[in-house]
Amino acid sequence: MFRKRAVIYPKDVVCLTGRSERYAQILLHQFRAFVNKEPHQFVAFSDFSLFSGIPEDIIRNLVGASLTDFAYINAVFRLQWLNNLTITERQSGDCSILSPSLKT
Repeated sequence: MFRKRAVIYPKDVVCLTGRSERYAQILLHQFRAFVNKEPHQFVAFSDFSLFSGIPEDIIRNLVGASLTDFAYINAVFRLQWLNNLTITERQSGDCSILSPSLKT
């Protein structure tokens, strides 16, 4: 059975922002200080949504996704980016954003 949770953890913030886990811990610490929460209190999705400006439904969808879903989304984004390159950009090999396996 799939259980939904109501709280956000630093690993979730890492997936949302793409930043390091330490940055996520600091961000949650700043949030707790901002709303006068104690260090042992949890941060709810709705609270983090208001603090970060990211809509709650996006947070819930991304947090509920598995790591393979993130890899798939990342691969689709890279392929879309590659398709948007002009022929000159493809020939020059200026694909610094792409991983070496996807360079043309």
